[in-house]
Amino acid sequence: MKTNRIILEYFRLIRFSTVGNEAGVILLGGLMMGLRDITGIFLLFIIGVFGHIFGYVLNEYIDVEVDKKLSYGI
Repeated sequence: MKTNRIILEYFRLIRFSTVGNEAGVILLGGLMMGLRDITGIFLLFIIGVFGHIFGYVLNEYIDVEVDKKLSYGI
């Protein structure tokens, strides 16, 4: 049960509108370097997704003070 909850939390952190772009860049780099193994390509995609999540979490963490100052009418 705990593992399912962790996976659900990671899915909440993914921004689906941009994850393909960021993970795709890493995939293209691997393909250009000659990677043709499906397992390696899948692992590169997963690394790209986690890198994407890390970037957005870091951005949200750093912007906490700025977001407190901006209420956006909420």
